[in-house]
Amino acid sequence: MGTAHQDIEFRVVKTPKENDLSKIPLNILVDDPWISEKDCKYPQELTIVLRKESNIEKVQLLSHNSFIAHKIDLFAGIAYGTKKEFWKQLGTVTLKAVKSSDTKHELKTVYLDEICNAFRLKLHHNYEHKVANPHNQVGIVQFRLFGRNMAMATEMDAFKYVEKGMKRNKDGKERRGRDIDHTYSDEIEGVLESMERSKERAIQVADFQLAKSAQLGIRTLTKAKKEMEELEKDQGEVLR
Repeated sequence: MGTAHQDIEFRVVKTPKENDLSKIPLNILVDDPWISEKDCKYPQELTIVLRKESNIEKVQLLSHNSFIAHKIDLFAGIAYGTKKEFWKQLGTVTLKAVKSSDTKHELKTVYLDEICNAFRLKLHHNYEHKVANPHNQVGIVQFRLFGRNMAMATEMDAFKYVEKGMKRNKDGKERRGRDIDHTYSDEIEGVLESMERSKERAIQVADFQLAKSAQLGIRTLTKAKKEMEELEKDQGEVLR
């Protein structure tokens, strides 16, 4: 099936300094970097909420070029904001102290297959540098999530007053407008990919009943996807 990853919309909802959502800018980790307070205590934690529950397939993290953490622990939040909230540690990203150029930032890419609606980043102590980082800070320039929104997923409360599809320019200002390349057939495709992976896992553990159920679901969704594509094609021709 192999469709391109979608950029998953998110926002930072908690920092070590602030947990009042109204005081945390929308563009943190999108267009603007996050940098810890001077001489802060470690570890430093950031909580990120997705607009909708999504199947995350890739994470990209761009480290600050001076305020560099030794390592960053990644956690996925499941059922975030409910009584059944659960955090799953995905792994640890290690960063280098020395770069080939002072102007370069280290980019880390992590491939996943995780359904969640939130992320948590735990940044550990910085690499010491008396000139470039005299106050022992850490920072992240940008954070990106790629994958698919889950079909029928509801919007998180953190986005209650944020227009759907809001894009943010490099100057930090918001601009309105939905991604015109996104379609409902794309969402169905994302569900199909998840079901294919579920079927493969079921076969690996010899759960053939589950594999059969997944296959039936795949057939139904494949038919629904074709019908949706035809409908979207007809709508596109009407709008021309």
